[in-house]
Amino acid sequence: MTALLALVRDPGGALDLPHYVQIAHALERARFDALLLSDTKLDPLVVLPALASVTDHIGLVADTSGVAPYHLARKLASLDHLSGGRAGWLIDTADGDLVTTEYVEVVRQLWDSFSDKAILRDKANARYYDPDQLRTPHHRGEHFTVRGPLNISRPPQGHPVIFQFGSALLGDVFVDRATDVAEFDTVAAVLGHTATLGDRGPYAGATLRENLGLARPEVVR
Repeated sequence: MTALLALVRDPGGALDLPHYVQIAHALERARFDALLLSDTKLDPLVVLPALASVTDHIGLVADTSGVAPYHLARKLASLDHLSGGRAGWLIDTADGDLVTTEYVEVVRQLWDSFSDKAILRDKANARYYDPDQLRTPHHRGEHFTVRGPLNISRPPQGHPVIFQFGSALLGDVFVDRATDVAEFDTVAAVLGHTATLGDRGPYAGATLRENLGLARPEVVR
């Protein structure tokens, strides 16, 4: 089944959280796979964590631009933890294939700073993590220089789900290397005019990856 996302742009200039909460609740009742919040007046990476606290199943996808790789990796990892594994990211392809591919690879390396078994929280022995399960991805590439590791444990999904518009323009190699979902349907979210999708059935799992039938990525070493 093709992923179905509701595209939420600036809702009539609304800058109040209750308006976004109403939209999120309506979309979750209609069983959309995810809510895609575009980068307009309000920062999606500020609004989506708030929506995570008032929703249970719907994916929360951020459309972002102009954020440094380290900061984006940390914010999306935080969103994935706060939402219980429902974070997604619509990548910005405006800079072209090579720049975007390197950017995504850096972010993915940072998400893999800690292995899934790294965090111990062993108070008795004063050990928060296992140093053998930590990697320090220091990236120096053509377009970005980023020093790891990320200062947060690996996201619940391994990596938040990566979406991309316009895959035909950038080619199959880019899609294979940089994205999880390149083909999906979007519907403009308008409060009071979102049709129910009764034949889609209940959400399939607890995380966005599970709902979309995507495998959890292994740690890249």
